[in-house]
Amino acid sequence: MMVFALAIALPLVVLAVVTTDWYVTAERARLQTMGQLTGDHLRERLDRDLSEMSAMARTLATSPSIDAEDWARFDAQGRALVDTTEFTVSLVHVDGRQIVNTRVPAGTAMPSSPRPELAASLIATRRPVISPVIKSVVTGADIVLICAPVLRGGAPEMFVSIAVRTDHFARLIAQAEIDDPFSAVFVDGAKRIVAQTDDAPDSAGRSTKEPRPSPARLQRLEDWEKAEASVREFHHRSGLSDWTVVTGLDRNAFEASLYRSLAVLGFLAVTLLGSGGIVAWIYARQVARAVRNLKRAAGAIGRGDPVHLPASEIREVEQIGRALVTASRVSAEHHAAIAEANANLEVRVAERSRELAASQAHYRLLAETMTDVVILRHADWRIAYVSPSGAALFGTEGSDFDPRARIHPDDLAAFSAADARLAPERPSIVSLFRMRHADGRCIWIEAVNDLLTSAEPGDPNVISTLRDVTKRQDQADELRMARDAAELAQAKAENASRAKSEFMNLMSHEIRTPLTTIKGFTDLLAHTSGLSPDQVRYLALVGAATDTLLGTVDDVLDYARAGEGDLRLDSIPLHLPALVSGTADLVRPMAEARGVAIDVAVPGEGSRHVLGDERRLRQILLNLLNDAIGTLRRGTVTLALQGPRATEPAERWRVFVTAHAGEDPEQSVARTVALDGSGLGFIIAQRLVGLMGGGRIDRSTPLGETAAYRFSLSLAPAPVLTRAAPAPSPDAPGAGRILVVEDNPINREVVQAMLKRLGYGVDMVTDGEAAILAVQASAYDLVLMDVSMPGMDGTTAIRRIRSLRHPARRVPVVAMSASMMPDRVRTLTEAGANGHLGKPFDLPTLSRVVGDQISSIVLRESDAGAPTLERPPIFDRTAFDTLIAGMGEEAAREAVRAFVRLVDRFGPDTDAAGAETLAAQADRTGFRDLAKACRTFAALPAGAARDEAHGRCLIARDLMNRMVHEITGPTMPEIRQTVALL
Repeated sequence: MMVFALAIALPLVVLAVVTTDWYVTAERARLQTMGQLTGDHLRERLDRDLSEMSAMARTLATSPSIDAEDWARFDAQGRALVDTTEFTVSLVHVDGRQIVNTRVPAGTAMPSSPRPELAASLIATRRPVISPVIKSVVTGADIVLICAPVLRGGAPEMFVSIAVRTDHFARLIAQAEIDDPFSAVFVDGAKRIVAQTDDAPDSAGRSTKEPRPSPARLQRLEDWEKAEASVREFHHRSGLSDWTVVTGLDRNAFEASLYRSLAVLGFLAVTLLGSGGIVAWIYARQVARAVRNLKRAAGAIGRGDPVHLPASEIREVEQIGRALVTASRVSAEHHAAIAEANANLEVRVAERSRELAASQAHYRLLAETMTDVVILRHADWRIAYVSPSGAALFGTEGSDFDPRARIHPDDLAAFSAADARLAPERPSIVSLFRMRHADGRCIWIEAVNDLLTSAEPGDPNVISTLRDVTKRQDQADELRMARDAAELAQAKAENASRAKSEFMNLMSHEIRTPLTTIKGFTDLLAHTSGLSPDQVRYLALVGAATDTLLGTVDDVLDYARAGEGDLRLDSIPLHLPALVSGTADLVRPMAEARGVAIDVAVPGEGSRHVLGDERRLRQILLNLLNDAIGTLRRGTVTLALQGPRATEPAERWRVFVTAHAGEDPEQSVARTVALDGSGLGFIIAQRLVGLMGGGRIDRSTPLGETAAYRFSLSLAPAPVLTRAAPAPSPDAPGAGRILVVEDNPINREVVQAMLKRLGYGVDMVTDGEAAILAVQASAYDLVLMDVSMPGMDGTTAIRRIRSLRHPARRVPVVAMSASMMPDRVRTLTEAGANGHLGKPFDLPTLSRVVGDQISSIVLRESDAGAPTLERPPIFDRTAFDTLIAGMGEEAAREAVRAFVRLVDRFGPDTDAAGAETLAAQADRTGFRDLAKACRTFAALPAGAARDEAHGRCLIARDLMNRMVHEITGPTMPEIRQTVALL
């Protein structure tokens, strides 16, 4: 029996050992399989849940209400799409500013929740993003954001987020019905726990129903791993996010059941030595049958068939069977989801195929109906497609058509060069060329060649769009012809204007030349003694007639100047009431001859000295007075001047010219109509008034008046002139030496007589070449240069004088011309003339022009009855040569430069000692005129005489500055040496 028992027991013991080992291995495999399957199941549930919420977020991100900025409509769409009691829908700017939040009541300010990392991920991926666990800015609860960017072509500026409380994911774990000894947690990408099972294995051996530790202690995965140190973990990465599903198995619970099974097996081995074999055999059969069922179940799972396991009395086999059934169900669901996804994908592929076909049909319709020709070709002009419009444009069709064969030979090289420049860095080229139509005519074609950088190798990679621009080119040619015609017309107009100006110059010259003789001799004759009253009256009539004719010529010239915009005004001090009264006196004899009285009203108080153009003011008044007198046969013409009012600027003056018929019965019934303002004199007056700051001349005629002119002027106040500058006297010959350049012998005689009467010394030459020689041979204070002369004219002579390397190049030159048109005056000024004198001129005009150019220092200082002393020279060359001999040429020049700098500091506050020092230095360097002026200044006490002497010193200084360059500049040997070196 013992042997039998041993024979029976030994196999049982061996069987128990082998069974135990197999059981341990199978149990471990079962638990690992269950842990893996449970983790896969939870991951699929999590991915499905996140996928649904991502789809809802993408749907809201494409809502048209975002484009329309209809936030109320977007809020309603969000509330309709999700359960707002569990989820919160928000529309957020990438900077965190919330636009819509279904959790925030309407009318409440939206919170701001900047999430820079989340915004950066959305902008970079342009796909939905699931956030880690964060705190809600509204409720403060732990939430997870499922965000979808709002894509509208550029970088996303907004995104839609669905906020989910972590309780939602805890319910997902609870729905998985995970039993002990298994536990599970959801972990986000930052290793923070999102949700976990309510009951987890505990290393302290507490019951699974005992309360878990505080959630505050298990916020991170490492905390949970430390708390559950005896748990074996299985990690499953989510496919839609960076989350991880972690499932755990409690080793202590597993080993406890294993130990209990081993104890039972040991007890049975010891107590059932006899029957152990049978029990072991029966148990082995049950286990083998269960294993076979499990193997069949595992094979069915692998094939995807449903699993149906019979109930087993073995608890472990029953658990494995339930796990296999669960895995089979999950696998079936997974296969169903994949089948559904495949079906949806097929539907979307079919829809996209239909859309693509419709798009191709649309583009084909556009290509077939557009007038431009579209050519799809290779870079080497192998043509793949030509739109049907090519038949209409070129008169031919077919893909074998090569447009290059029709290009005009003159344009082919430029076209080929432009086509060769087509490259990825320059993917578009526009060219213009001519092509030959099938009927033989030439048409202009504009081609736009675009390079398709996305084309596959070997595929057509250039699209050429050709357009007929023949009409546009014809219009451009017509426009160019019209522009040429306009330029030709402008040239003709300029020629006509130039011819007019030349005619005006000729007319002015031809009229003014004899007037110069008439006016000059009349003026000279009027100043002679022994004339009878009749002779004086005759000379006055000749002078008046000359002035009338000269005024007409001046009006014509002024009209020409106004047309060219060159009507200029002088600004000199004048006494305005005296000017008004004097102008009235000029027309009073003519008015009295017609029975018309002239009344003048001028202000007696206030400032009456102004800055203005005396000649132009007199011209305005004379024109208006003559018009007013012409409207009357008898009556009164009133000329009134009003000064500035109390509330007006000091520059505002008003002038009134009115004509009253009086009690004349012939003029009382109907007023004589005034001139219509179209005369040349009135036009000139109107323009002159405008230049003087006034408006238009008011010609409205009140009742009782036959003519009225009212206008205002803007004339700045001028300082009162207390004393006049000294003028030459006929009794003081040699007051200044003047060179007169005039080819007309009569005009020479007139000018010479006038200048001698003014007390000047005069030399006469007849042409420009003689004038150039004369100014170098003698020192002149002024040159009066006629412009129109045979041989070298006056303009050329002035330029030649200014270009001399001689002190004479600084002599003042006044041009005399009978033509005073604006272009002629500009030419003379550019040539170097200091002023101009229009012919004819009278003695006062000549005296004023000459006096403006000749410095007052040249006037003789003579006492009454004392002999006239000679004026010292401006520069004494002998004194300067003595200085050179004593200290060397370069040192002498430097001494002159130092003296010039010293003289520049001379002022009215310089004392007598300083003036004497300057005089001594001036004598030493040779400036005799300046030395005399400084000594005179030093000898006078403070007062008006000293001020006048100071003015003479400044004039002498200016005359000295004219000579400084010739003295301190390079000499001719130095210039030749410099030129040789160059």
